[in-house]
Amino acid sequence: MLRIAVIGAGAQETQNAGSRLRGALLEACGAGSAGEPLQTAQAVAFVSREAADPDAVARALSARQHVLLATVIGSPPQQLDRLSQLASEQGVLLTITRPDRALPSRRLIRQQIENGKLGDIGLVRICRGEPASKIDSSSPRLPSALISDIDLAIWLVGRAPETAYAVQRNGQQAEQRCIQVHLGFSGGGMALVTHTSVWPSQDAHQSVSVIAAGGAAYSDGHQNRQLLFSNGSASAPIADEGPVLTALLSDFVDQVQSGGSCASHDPSWRQLAIVVAAVEQSIASGDAVPVECP
Repeated sequence: MLRIAVIGAGAQETQNAGSRLRGALLEACGAGSAGEPLQTAQAVAFVSREAADPDAVARALSARQHVLLATVIGSPPQQLDRLSQLASEQGVLLTITRPDRALPSRRLIRQQIENGKLGDIGLVRICRGEPASKIDSSSPRLPSALISDIDLAIWLVGRAPETAYAVQRNGQQAEQRCIQVHLGFSGGGMALVTHTSVWPSQDAHQSVSVIAAGGAAYSDGHQNRQLLFSNGSASAPIADEGPVLTALLSDFVDQVQSGGSCASHDPSWRQLAIVVAAVEQSIASGDAVPVECP
């Protein structure tokens, strides 16, 4: 039985994920925790950007603990390379995943694109609102949810953008902020990603729209129904999202138990870090910034 310390998720969320997970025992640990559950764990899962401090990840790898980064992180490519090298030296698994990509609704849209049912992508439009209490408006860094949405847009289009242009608008109150990111792709495709704060009493929401030459797809923040239109026919499939944390941890447990070792993440993390840096540069300068991905 694999013992996993989960950092960045609440006790109830961890318990719910553990009740559906086979082959592993989960224990919720606070960020910066150094207690027995973390020390005796065989693996550590960092499930929020705030918890995934590179130093904490390095300490876990140095302790020969397998590591799951179940969050989009904005670390520089060189930092990810160093963590990958450390995992290789210690002979442990470092797995980096994207929670949004694990949602069945997102996979459904991606499947339609890969199958060619929607044709060439013209526009990916993602809108997300988060409670103001979850947003640090004083931080120069992009919100983790916005980075996740940028990654989702790139994944749906299937290639890196050539240009990034972003603007930030602050409201009359400190916690009010809206960031709009435009990504331009070769061939004329584009993505427009909006992240805004909502009043504290409102729930977070997200919508994803894809408009292509031969069809369109839409998924809303309720995440219980998707709309698809292609080849003259429309459908509204229902996708049972289920607990994303369980799905991510299940894949991770399978990797560890199958004897996986060393770093396991695709090169698009480096690509995402470059795009995020270009977006932040654009906000600071007010100009469009070329994205130079290798």
